[in-house]
Amino acid sequence: MDFISIIQHWLKDPTVEKLIQVCIAILVITLIVRALSNSVPRYIQDNDTRYHLRKTINFIGYGLIFLFAASIFSDNFRQLTVIFGVIGAGVAFALQERGNCQFCRLGCYFFRSIL
Repeated sequence: MDFISIIQHWLKDPTVEKLIQVCIAILVITLIVRALSNSVPRYIQDNDTRYHLRKTINFIGYGLIFLFAASIFSDNFRQLTVIFGVIGAGVAFALQERGNCQFCRLGCYFFRSIL
């Protein structure tokens, strides 16, 4: 087999096609995020605000890359929304302060009464 037939054989594979789509999306999103991050100093003079805005732009870019890759590789969109919901709930629960969590207070009260 020659080189061109090998490439054609690979491009017929749906997984390779999805990987190419994800790579192109990563490239495009990265270029947009970089352009936005580099244009921030022209419009915002405050260093603290500039820093937080750049971090927010980068975070949104990573989120978009993750969402796009997950939507490309997921065949069932309903399953994808359930996965994102569970991940979001887990992150929200993990980021709560320990004293404000009602389950933590209930657990502390329960274990104090036992011990």
